[in-house]
Amino acid sequence: MIKTLCPDYKSKVGDCLQSYYRVLNHLCALGDVEKMYITPLVDKKASILDKQILVLDLGCGQGRVAAHMAAATGAQVTGLNIDPNQVTQAKEFNEQMGLRNSFTTHDMNELPLPFEDNSFDAFYQIQAPSLFKDPPALFRELRMVLKPNAKISLLDWVTYLF
Repeated sequence: MIKTLCPDYKSKVGDCLQSYYRVLNHLCALGDVEKMYITPLVDKKASILDKQILVLDLGCGQGRVAAHMAAATGAQVTGLNIDPNQVTQAKEFNEQMGLRNSFTTHDMNELPLPFEDNSFDAFYQIQAPSLFKDPPALFRELRMVLKPNAKISLLDWVTYLF
């Protein structure tokens, strides 16, 4: 998608995402749509994450997955999303849940990311790679903000056809 939209990526994707999020925010208001990413069969006692670690969530949406991860593991999640409305909803939801997660409005394609080097112990994203403008550049930046031996998790539908 990004290759198709360049060089007007920012204006085209920005308009597209604003329309998408207007609809998605209404759908999410009907229920916990993000629960489809959280399996009910997970053993909450078994985690690859240590308590008190810092986790980066690119494309955090309304923060439901971040809340689940923090509640299940004791981690603190920092979410990044391009849509300020979803960031506001993520903050409100996580505060209501009594969690210390934080959320920032930022386009993940505007590098560098707004974090210090070696800030995070882990990183995950759900369905964000299709919006990566320059995947190698973004992964180089992620390598900078992640601590050595950080854990990563990528969940996406088919983004690239090889």
